[in-house]
Amino acid sequence: LGIQLPKTKVLIHGDLYCRHLMFENDDLVGIIDWGDVGINSPVVDLGVVFSFYPTDCHSAFFDIYGEIDSET
Repeated sequence: LGIQLPKTKVLIHGDLYCRHLMFENDDLVGIIDWGDVGINSPVVDLGVVFSFYPTDCHSAFFDIYGEIDSET
């Protein structure tokens, strides 16, 4: 057994959570504080979906974002 490295790497924010999301009239209009940006697994930033957005928004998010594999 060893550490499994992510197969997919993308541009990530690196510190994405609700206080870095900017809204206007219930629409996401910006994301701030890109000091931890990097190339890594998308799972690093996807946690905000599950920690901030209500469950009934998850399918709409992934309709736009795209499918992710079960490992991610």
